[in-house]
Amino acid sequence: MSPRVSDQQEQARAWFETLRDRICLALEAIEGGATFMRKPWARAEGGGGVMSML
Repeated sequence: MSPRVSDQQEQARAWFETLRDRICLALEAIEGGATFMRKPWARAEGGGGVMSML
């Protein structure tokens, strides 16, 4: 993988994480006191992410 593609993937990852965080904060504000629990997950075949549960 070229450094350029790797940089773009990192930028996309950071953008989506920020979007997730903003959405979670907005929903927490609506719910008044409820907070999201974050749980990392991974697939055996590769890949994964972070699940956010209210």
